[in-house]
Amino acid sequence: MRLRLCAALALIVPALWAQSPAPQLTLKAGDVRVESRDDGFHLFVRQLAGVKSVMLVEAFELPDHKLATYSWKALGDYPSGAKEKRLLNGKALKGPNQFLISSTAKTDERFGSSFEIVIPPVIEWGNTAPGSRYGKVNVTEELAKAGGKVWFSIRLFAKPYEDYRGAYKDNAFELSTMLVVADLAPDHGKYVKGAEDLFRRLGPTEKALDPTDGIKRLKATLSDDLDLVWAIDLTKSMKQNILALNELLVPQLDTLTAGFSHFRLGFVFYRDYQEKFLTRPVPLTANRETWKRELLAATTDAGGDIPEAVIEAMDAGLDLFDVATVNRKLVIYADAPQHDVARGKVLETTVLERAKAAGVSLQFLLLPLTTF
Repeated sequence: MRLRLCAALALIVPALWAQSPAPQLTLKAGDVRVESRDDGFHLFVRQLAGVKSVMLVEAFELPDHKLATYSWKALGDYPSGAKEKRLLNGKALKGPNQFLISSTAKTDERFGSSFEIVIPPVIEWGNTAPGSRYGKVNVTEELAKAGGKVWFSIRLFAKPYEDYRGAYKDNAFELSTMLVVADLAPDHGKYVKGAEDLFRRLGPTEKALDPTDGIKRLKATLSDDLDLVWAIDLTKSMKQNILALNELLVPQLDTLTAGFSHFRLGFVFYRDYQEKFLTRPVPLTANRETWKRELLAATTDAGGDIPEAVIEAMDAGLDLFDVATVNRKLVIYADAPQHDVARGKVLETTVLERAKAAGVSLQFLLLPLTTF
């Protein structure tokens, strides 16, 4: 059972106008993929025969070359491009590199030899000199819109360092809102089909009958001599569960923990990639007013596909634990499982190894699907 990533990047226009139509400079849709991560969108381009460098460009170059096309570049510091250089008229451009370029082929588990370029959340192109063209694109905001997309070209070069003295060619692409097609249909209209299997792959899992039963099970995770982190899904489908949490649990927190001699509670509120936030951690504290304030302020929104950033939430939750002076537990409270295939740089195996090494016990509370 596996989830499909659909139309993250799609080839949209045949490269009919490009210079030097060498076959090895033509990309197909399967030669490119994108992964959304904390620092931006990581674009992987398969290294085709004869390709020595790549550059992301704001527009498709016309055959007469009368319209100057510009490379995308970061607005400020661009660590991932620090070791890259670019030639123009045979001379290396001076200053720190902010252009979205790569002449560094790396080994990729899916593509083999490939180029990796990090697209920051906001990019710019061109310059502000009189008669020139300039533009700025907030990539994250554009992709957050319904049907959002950003057009650009991937320019392949036969020479390294984006050297125009050799052959080059544009390949027009669009970066589209990432949609995960749900092969997992609802299980009898109550749970996401396959969710229990995915959660049990991570650790002990309980299935709540309804939002009220979910609160009952969440209360049962409270105990003395414990540092506890609740990782709570805040996507839109969790609306009824969060309402139940605030109505049935928050008012009882004082009473439920009144006799505890050592107890701290922290949170990781999470959604998914390309949403307002991926994870929002709240440090462990014994302050009951902080617990109540954070839970009452939690609101659901976004989502729309089945898997969510469960692994990323677990990773953020493990960061909250400090010295192992007491028992430690991380609880996932959600109605949707993790991505079956990693979307970002946080790997399921790595997180499970971290939890085991740190002595943090894991528990998963799977909630049924509800209206919202």
